[in-house]
Amino acid sequence: EDDFVCAQSRTSPIERWPSARAGIMKSDNSTFGRFSAGGHDIAIDDVAAIAKEAGAAIMKIYTETPLAEWKAIADFKKDGSPLTLADTTANKIICDALAKNYPKIPIMSEELKMLPYEERKAWTYFWCVDPLDGTKEFIKRNGQFTVNIGLVEGSKPIAGVVYVPAAADGPVMYKGVKGLGPPVREVDDPLGYDSYKSIFCKTFDETDAGLTIVASASHNTPET
Repeated sequence: EDDFVCAQSRTSPIERWPSARAGIMKSDNSTFGRFSAGGHDIAIDDVAAIAKEAGAAIMKIYTETPLAEWKAIADFKKDGSPLTLADTTANKIICDALAKNYPKIPIMSEELKMLPYEERKAWTYFWCVDPLDGTKEFIKRNGQFTVNIGLVEGSKPIAGVVYVPAAADGPVMYKGVKGLGPPVREVDDPLGYDSYKSIFCKTFDETDAGLTIVASASHNTPET
């Protein structure tokens, strides 16, 4: 599970995130419109709503698990990476919703059994899911984890959402669809309405002064 490095708040995750706030973001009005894929009419905001529901379930576990029980929250997969109740709960929420709403599009999730390539290579579209990206950060209780849902055509992503339920200043949703304008960063403003801001990749040159390299905090190895 990849993760990212960010500044940490001085307050604890429990203080920052009472469970009642876990799902306050709304998505009543689509910002991208609809697009067709895999025989379905899709609005990325509907996919974002699924990610928010999974994020709310993750935050319930994150905020309500007693500290005395926290060390026992993780099991470990065959490859040695951790697996928590939050991973499996979020995975079920996402996969059940995607299967119900888009039954013609197969799902590939980090927490599902991988189907043989001979079957997968025939897929035109598929959902690529990481229900809790940053499980090690979740276990460390530093808030640096996300819910990721992407839609892939062939070998190229064409739409997706990345939800940050435990961001220091409140939950953040990133979402985008290829060909439907720049991706956006969505947050709740103080009045309770969604605030949308288009985001773009910055251009730079390797000779520029002050460049910052972002690296994984938990996977700092020669390979990464």
